[in-house]
Amino acid sequence: MHGELKELTRANIKPATALTAMYEGARFLNKTSYSFSKGGIADLVVLNSNPLEDTNATKDIWLVIKNGAVVRNKD
Repeated sequence: MHGELKELTRANIKPATALTAMYEGARFLNKTSYSFSKGGIADLVVLNSNPLEDTNATKDIWLVIKNGAVVRNKD
């Protein structure tokens, strides 16, 4: 996902449009969940910065919650 977002923004597509395109493409293919690690589907991912301003923010993860438990926290 990160590589695709990078290429879309390199093609002068605004971050908000790139994120929407990624979601809509996945939804069309019925694949609306991304996994960043084996078995890594999360309930909630909280980022440190706004991916609508810079898609690199999708890599800057502050908190991950899976099955109601915190599984990653940068604190």
